[in-house]
Amino acid sequence: MAPIRPAKRAGAKRTTFTAKSTDDIFHNSKRDKREMKHSLLLSKARKSAGVTKTLKRRRPSKKLVTTMESLEDALPELEEAQIVTAKTGAPSVVEARSKSLGSKPGVRKKRERIEREERERFGKNLAVLSMARPKDDGEGSGATSRTSNRWAALRAHLNSSMAEQGAAGG
Repeated sequence: MAPIRPAKRAGAKRTTFTAKSTDDIFHNSKRDKREMKHSLLLSKARKSAGVTKTLKRRRPSKKLVTTMESLEDALPELEEAQIVTAKTGAPSVVEARSKSLGSKPGVRKKRERIEREERERFGKNLAVLSMARPKDDGEGSGATSRTSNRWAALRAHLNSSMAEQGAAGG
């Protein structure tokens, strides 16, 4: 036969602080004061459990009233592939911008300054890289022409993408 777990004995009920007991007894012991504070805390917790605070909105006048569907209907019809890429979030070539900066006052100027500095730095680095050419050996002339073609293709791609970004952002 399996062993049987002994049942727990019911302990003595703990007395709580009530208003009736304060009328005739002066609480001077530490235990009485502790029970009084504890019962006060429990009563406050019970009262506040049913009440939910309403969230304070800063600017309810600027709250969005419409849905995204009405905005979607206002846009011109797009091809199915463009809608799918927009919903999946596939990045396009134009979205090469830094998105870490938020939309606070003055961020636009800061972003433009950062982009300008990055373009200047990239241009300088590209110039340094294009100037550093390997010394011509007998067989190295073919490799040099291939490398220069690659640099020309890279420059053309970067110029076109910078132009697209300028048109999209400005």
